[in-house]
Amino acid sequence: MEAIATFFKFGERKTNLSTELRAGLTTFMVMAYIIAVNPGILSGATEGKGPPLIPTIVATALAAGILCLAMGLLTNYPFALAAGLGLNAVVAYQLILGKGMPWEQAMAIIFWEGVLITIFVLTGVREQLMDAIPMSLKRAIAVGIGLFILLIGLVDGGFVVGGGGTPLGLGALNTPAILVFLLGLFVALALMARKVKGALLISIIVATVFAIILQAVFGPDKSGLAPGVAQLPDHWITDFAADNPFSTILAPLTSGALWNVWTNPQYSVITIALTVFSLMLSDF
Repeated sequence: MEAIATFFKFGERKTNLSTELRAGLTTFMVMAYIIAVNPGILSGATEGKGPPLIPTIVATALAAGILCLAMGLLTNYPFALAAGLGLNAVVAYQLILGKGMPWEQAMAIIFWEGVLITIFVLTGVREQLMDAIPMSLKRAIAVGIGLFILLIGLVDGGFVVGGGGTPLGLGALNTPAILVFLLGLFVALALMARKVKGALLISIIVATVFAIILQAVFGPDKSGLAPGVAQLPDHWITDFAADNPFSTILAPLTSGALWNVWTNPQYSVITIALTVFSLMLSDF
């Protein structure tokens, strides 16, 4: 215990093991949705043209797990890293479905924009560019990301739906799902206002239990909850026998997609370069 406290500088940061464990569990709970959403976009929404589902789920989880461990053990800095949502939609809808690009080549574009960012980091260009961005703009970017996450919550809660003639519309406010949303939000805000430790974690647990009860009482048709939501899974451990979870590792490399993407006759080199550059800016 003393070694752990010394390594992670508990005394200097005025924290302890129980606080860090509670914070780690809370962070996992609020970001674990990517394990379902990221594969849902890359594999589910691409009509069978994207990477297989199970390997994408495994890759999403491993990327987050390995990077979070690296941040904690190598940098000792409290940043949780995981797949960013937004670029996956570009890959799925624009590159794979829109341009008909094989998923291996679409991932090759992500690889090359990562190489570009790495060069910027190693040469110091990234730091110079970040210093040149006004603090007000940096804060505005953070606010924009927060509003985007808020919109996801409003959509999942049923408050916001796709509009007819307008981008967004008001959802049905008379479903049990709305009660789940309001209860979870109220509990979170109330506990945070009272500075209760683990407020977000408690609110997630309360809302989840409440949703399971409502789903059982009203049924999936009347609850307003999406199919498969708020119910216990039929099995707890995935059977990987039917689908090799590591079948896609290095696929863009072994298939030659890293280089073929630049020579694909359907797209000019300029088109690929501009795509790499635009995705790099979004990631940057």
